[in-house]
Amino acid sequence: MRPTSSADNGDKPKFVMPVLKMRDGEFAELVMLDLNEVLYINIEDRNIMYHTEHEKFCHISKLGELEEHTYEFGFDLLDKTNLVNMRRVKYLDEKTGKIYFEEHPTPKSKFAFVAALQRKL
Repeated sequence: MRPTSSADNGDKPKFVMPVLKMRDGEFAELVMLDLNEVLYINIEDRNIMYHTEHEKFCHISKLGELEEHTYEFGFDLLDKTNLVNMRRVKYLDEKTGKIYFEEHPTPKSKFAFVAALQRKL
């Protein structure tokens, strides 16, 4: 299904996504890219690349890449599959290796796993 624009003002629907801005062939910074600005998308060295008129951006496909740019905002990679906002963690269940985002978790509470190695640190 394609997004549609408002018939009144003719504006394009905005679809933004987090990407890594390239500078001098290196990942420079995390930015929000409006896909309306993209001229084409291709694969370079196994990475999805977005090309605009004057810049190039890399699709974030690994949590480790995202962690590098979100660590200063409190995010930490606690295992291979969980990048967690540590500022929101309220409770650690050491038996199960789960962290919760509320002080008194219930069976319906959201949680993330912590790798055994991380729990020992």
